[in-house]
Amino acid sequence: MAKEKLDNYEVNEVEAQASSTVSIKPGTRVVNGGKMLFSSGKAKISAKNRSTNAVLGVHIMETSYLDEPIKEWFLQPGESIAYSSLGVQKDYLYLRLSSYSQNATGTGTLSTV
Repeated sequence: MAKEKLDNYEVNEVEAQASSTVSIKPGTRVVNGGKMLFSSGKAKISAKNRSTNAVLGVHIMETSYLDEPIKEWFLQPGESIAYSSLGVQKDYLYLRLSSYSQNATGTGTLSTV
């Protein structure tokens, strides 16, 4: 948080928190969430694979050059992840869910911290 003195008034700059939740359904290969700025270098992520027979890919994607994953997990049926303070690069990032078999169902949420 940055502070400035301005004619005897103190101004606090507060970064707004952002969050993006996406779901993937059978027949879909890739679903992307909204892009958000992670200026703190920390992220919160949770995801759950709700399918009974397919692997769910969970990817935190960067947007600097080509969209590349900076962190990713491959969840087995019924498996989930939850990280409340994950270190990420200070950049615009977004959440991607993938199902190469196109049979996975699940949800994921990526948030700034």
